[in-house]
Amino acid sequence: MNSICIIQPYIPNYRLPFFDRLRANLDDQGIQLTLAAGSPQGSQRYRRDAAGDGSYIPVRWTNLGPIHWSHSERLVRDYDAVIYPLIGTDPALNIALLPRRNSRRTKIGVWGHIGAYVNPPNPVDQAIETWQMRRADHVFAYTERGLEEAVSRGVNPDDVTAVQNTIDTEEIARASASIEGHDVAALLKKVGATPERTMAYIGALDSSKRVDLLADALEHIWAMDSSARVLLAGAGDQRRLLDRAIARGQVLDMGYADASMKALIGQASSLLLNPGRVGLNAVDALVLRLPILTVSTSRHAPEVDYLTPGSNLFSTPDDPHEYAVQAMYILKSMKRVKQAPYPTIDLMVSRFSAGIYELLRNRISE
Repeated sequence: MNSICIIQPYIPNYRLPFFDRLRANLDDQGIQLTLAAGSPQGSQRYRRDAAGDGSYIPVRWTNLGPIHWSHSERLVRDYDAVIYPLIGTDPALNIALLPRRNSRRTKIGVWGHIGAYVNPPNPVDQAIETWQMRRADHVFAYTERGLEEAVSRGVNPDDVTAVQNTIDTEEIARASASIEGHDVAALLKKVGATPERTMAYIGALDSSKRVDLLADALEHIWAMDSSARVLLAGAGDQRRLLDRAIARGQVLDMGYADASMKALIGQASSLLLNPGRVGLNAVDALVLRLPILTVSTSRHAPEVDYLTPGSNLFSTPDDPHEYAVQAMYILKSMKRVKQAPYPTIDLMVSRFSAGIYELLRNRISE
């Protein structure tokens, strides 16, 4: 049996359904999957979404300025293939890609955004990551645009897979189908609003999400219409910025957003507020049939490509008042968006498995 290890900085709970299904799929092909991960660092520690230690083997990460070092050198000796996050400043990955330091010729894959999505492009980092992708045996891009980016930087198209990064949409869809009308009515009664007067926020509460702008926009919304409500499901180190809105009853803190919570929020609200980075909550929006309102200057993750500007994605200038005005306009004028296609976890597992098979192809044929 061939063995493969996927390394992650940390594993959030939303990734577990994907990895569980990927492991089962690979078992059927005679490939054994192991996960290796570190612990949440920085603001990630406040999201309270890390998977339990039993789902992976621990790997120590050292973060020193721009250096993000996965101390994973031993894993290259222990497995037939190792898939790293595409991080230009990870010395362990760079060492693994040097043929003289990888005498066992373990296959090396890289997985990531590929393009400069969430941060401004750094020419040095981009040059290193281009070298990493060209040296790697296979590249796993989050989306089709990432695949195109890899090819434009000299990677053979046959050596790139667009995995269509997603979450367990089936779980949310099942939860939505099981929501009873009286559950929605009870929630709306609790906040004293109707779906047409209710917005939602789902996800992390940290600087990447522009919680500062959200807090200021809520002040403007309160002045415009004190009957409008926001259902909040998430955690992070900037939650405190919303304390004022929570204290006056404008925002209802609903805790961690599991599938059932997302389903309930989806049926009780008409708009997702997300002034900062749009990421996998784009998939939430598609499953729940809710539009997202963001800010035009925010740098989004690859999953924003799943949305259609003007249909289920709207943006405003980087101004709290403008954001508040647009939010209230959408609430008053927009009906629930039509169902649009979204990537399923089965599709992601299928594509990732195919990429792993290509990564291991020479070993499998031996």
